[in-house]
Order: sequence, then C-alpha cells, then structure tokens
Amino acid sequence: SVTDMFARLGADISARGYIGVTFVMLGALFGFTAATFISACRDEESTGRLEVLGAGPLRRRTWLLGRVGVGATSILLLGLAAGLGGWLGVAASGGHISLGRMLLAGINVVPPGLVVLGVGIAAYGLAPRSGTAVAYALVAWSFLLEMVGVFLKLDHLLLDTSIIHPMAAAPAVDPRWQPAVLMLVIAALGALVGAMALERRDIAQG
Repeated sequence: SVTDMFARLGADISARGYIGVTFVMLGALFGFTAATFISACRDEESTGRLEVLGAGPLRRRTWLLGRVGVGATSILLLGLAAGLGGWLGVAASGGHISLGRMLLAGINVVPPGLVVLGVGIAAYGLAPRSGTAVAYALVAWSFLLEMVGVFLKLDHLLLDTSIIHPMAAAPAVDPRWQPAVLMLVIAALGALVGAMALERRDIAQG
C-alpha cells in the first residue's frame, strides 16, 4: 500500500521519496491553514466589525481581497519555511539535497493551500456561513481520497477533485507546474467571485 502511494505520487521508496511524500501531506495542512483565514473573515463579519469598516470609505471587496492577500502571502512564506527547514534537517542528518531543490519543494505545496483559500472565499462571499465548512470539507475530501486511493483503483476524474493528487512528490521528482498553475487560476477566480459577491449581499451577523 505504501509502495502504491509513493508510485502514484511519482516517488520511490527512498529517503528522498519519503521527504517528497511528507511535503505532499504538508499541502493538506496548508489547506487547513487557509481555512482558518476564511474563519477569521467570517468572525469579523459576524461580530459587526465588517459593518463598521464598510461604513467608511473602505469597500467590502477591498477589505476581503486584502485578507486574501495576507492569507496567500502567509501560505507562501510557510512553504518557503518548510523548504528551508527540510533542507536544514537533511543537512543535519548527513544527507544532501540542494537548497534550491528544497525551496522548490516548499513552493510546490503552496498551490493546494491557495486553491482552498480561493474556493473557501468564493463560498464565503456567496453564503457567508458556509465558507469555512466548504474549505475544511475540501481538505478532508482530498485527504480521504488519497487514503482510500491506496487500496481502491479509483477513476482519475474522481481523484482529480483532490487538491493533493495532482501534486508531485518534490524533491524526489520535479514539481508538476501545469496543475499548479491551474490551481492558482482557480484560487484567483474564487477570490474574485467571493469579493464581488460580498459587495452585493447583505451583512450576515450572528
């Protein structure tokens, strides 16, 4: 089962492969991090702080896109920190993987977190009470698919709904940039949809 998981992620059973699969799992954790930013947005609205801010010159969509920017930057910095920390750990254990390759591995796990942020923001803008739940559900669904996919031969169309499945197990293999770019596009579109929806709907307190 472990061999199948490594093979589906493009890695082999080795120390480098283990690091790569570990980084892929970090992608799911970054998704949970993104969900906390959406929860914070909802908290500002439910407690009335957004209504106070909206009474001034600050537009709601500007406020929300600013929060998205903070969340996206935080996830990117976490990815770079993971790459740097991984490189230090490998070096301390006597192994050798270049710093550049480890930083790329860290960047490789950023898009899943960003797509959760974008999809969650879209859900929050359209239906404020559902945003956080949608974000957490997307991460949980993706993790479940990866675990079940080890034992079942699931259709690739179903597996492609996972934020983890398209990722490569970098640094064991090179990152897959095409699905990463697609996830970034989805994240950006989700943020724009959420911002425009928030501008049009009523404030939902409580």
